[in-house]
Amino acid sequence: MVPGNFPVGWSAVYLILFESPNKGDYDRHGCLKAFNAFAGYHNSQLKVALDMLRQKYPHVRIIYADYYGAAMRFVHSPLHHG
Repeated sequence: MVPGNFPVGWSAVYLILFESPNKGDYDRHGCLKAFNAFAGYHNSQLKVALDMLRQKYPHVRIIYADYYGAAMRFVHSPLHHG
């Protein structure tokens, strides 16, 4: 199993270290867009690399764990998740 990156743009550490006066740097949930975009890009490139490995080693089961998508459910519906 290979885990993808979390959407780090909502991480408290990043929100504090890279706080911006520009409201355009944040999405509608208050996440830093650039950091989430970078995590998304990393995950897309990781999936491409995993697909290449799957082709090279067809008898090996390689599983991608979508941490980004799972975490975004909490960001989009925080009240639903407590």
